Amino acid sequence: MMGTKKSLFVFLILFTCISCSKEKEAIQVKEKKSVYNPIDLSLHYIPSSPGKESLIILTILNKSSIEAARKAKNKTVSSSIPFEDLVKPASLKKSDIDKIKFQIRNHQGENKDISAFAERITKAKDDRLILDATHFYHFIYKLKPEGAPQLHETVFAQLKIGSSESKSNMVKFSPVPQSTFLNLKRQAYIAEILKDKALLAELSQRLIQENPNSPDGYWFQGQALELKGDKKKALDAYKNALSQMTMVKGNHQEPPLEIIQKIKELGK
Repeated sequence: MMGTKKSLFVFLILFTCISCSKEKEAIQVKEKKSVYNPIDLSLHYIPSSPGKESLIILTILNKSSIEAARKAKNKTVSSSIPFEDLVKPASLKKSDIDKIKFQIRNHQGENKDISAFAERITKAKDDRLILDATHFYHFIYKLKPEGAPQLHETVFAQLKIGSSESKSNMVKFSPVPQSTFLNLKRQAYIAEILKDKALLAELSQRLIQENPNSPDGYWFQGQALELKGDKKKALDAYKNALSQMTMVKGNHQEPPLEIIQKIKELGK
């Protein structure tokens, strides 16, 4: 009888220890989930024409700077407190950038890793990236056609550092334009971001040929000429772009601010 009681007592102790261990593990998991992550990711996807490389622009910033800006806008904090004091400084190692992964999610909710098709072309200058009220970083990635999202799919980025994980916004793939002009415009926009002056010059000419009444071709032509260092011809191109912003059926088409700024800048 004593042996039975002793065995029962040992069993109860073991059961209690196992239960405590499980509760402790559950608390640790909960604590891991509640760890504050100061890193925020913002993704902008720029699609290209079918069979061409598209672009991903990923911005890394301090999450508390967004929260501070929201509080300042909603006036939930005193205006006498400097914005910098509302932001908790954070940092990121240069090597952590290589841990960023890109995923595609289909309409069934399944994820597919496309990181192998993404090539980062922006280099991190410092060994440590400081993230505070005024510092944030843009990284540009070329995405091969094999990794591009399809219709009804979304693309997003994620970064895991230890138990901390950051996820970007999810960007839905926009349908491929049916017109040649819009496809050329997509390619020109990417060439503009990459500062590929030769390709940009070629695409701007094709845009002007496709639609000489649109300001877009002249805008990209001005950008290409500026990259080549020919400011005089670039100014003429921007003036041509401005001249295409005409009256249509009595409705004035407002010229983009960028065109006006460029004309003022180069006209000095």
